[in-house]
Amino acid sequence: MDKKEIKKRLKELLKDKRYVHSLGVASVSRHLAENYGYADPDKAELAGLVHDCAKNLPLEEMQQLADEGRIPLDLALYNSKALLHGPVGSVLARKLFGITDEEILSAVYYHTTGHPDMQLL
Repeated sequence: MDKKEIKKRLKELLKDKRYVHSLGVASVSRHLAENYGYADPDKAELAGLVHDCAKNLPLEEMQQLADEGRIPLDLALYNSKALLHGPVGSVLARKLFGITDEEILSAVYYHTTGHPDMQLL
């Protein structure tokens, strides 16, 4: 799916304020990638664009997607909408937008919690 189609679907999925936020994060992600010598600024921009794709889903829907995606989660993360949207966003990025790049999916997954040995993206 191309970036134009992803933006169209995101606009339908997110509240206006969250959509604008995602566009801003995409722009800043590209800028940071260029400034810090990341090899693929387009990839950074795409990760920034979709990072909050699950943010406006109800917790119950997030939990259902987490279960369907077989995401191993502890109970605290599973019951926190603020934290769960990252892992679930990685499921949605694959399912809705056809993103298969593991580096992008990992960046989306861990943007709320981080993890040891995170990659630059």
